[in-house]
Amino acid sequence: MRETQTIDIARPVDEVFRFLIEPQNRLKYDTDLIAIHHSPAGPLRLGSQIVETRRFLGREGRSVTEVSELEPNRAIGYRSPKGDAVDAHGVYKFASIPDGTQLSLEFTLSPRGVVRLAMPLITRRLKRDIAVGLRNIKAIVESEHGLPVQTPDLHALLAHDDR
Repeated sequence: MRETQTIDIARPVDEVFRFLIEPQNRLKYDTDLIAIHHSPAGPLRLGSQIVETRRFLGREGRSVTEVSELEPNRAIGYRSPKGDAVDAHGVYKFASIPDGTQLSLEFTLSPRGVVRLAMPLITRRLKRDIAVGLRNIKAIVESEHGLPVQTPDLHALLAHDDR
């Protein structure tokens, strides 16, 4: 599965980047995330490991990712460890536009073994989660600077919720 989604945020690139480089901020925009920590302590750097506890498809699980790409104000990339049941790679890309920042998330997911059987359900859910996450990031970053927040259409979200 390959997915790229983009959203425009009415804030400068450096502000959006600073928000996303802090792992604890994921708790603000990822509603399925229960807990997160990273090592080594301190600012993220190439090779930093991030451990998440999240709800997915009705279950609670733990996942580990590693910072695989880090270019200030341009890109933050994460990859699952080699040997996982799913090879996952995601990259946030930041581009300056006249009204602020264009934020893109490019995500690739390649399952191994029996996980492949669940790919249609996983794919549909991940596409929805990526879109919701980007909208949440936009709302949070813009609201932290006194900009009006657009409330998502809850009926539309619930109509497409696969939980």
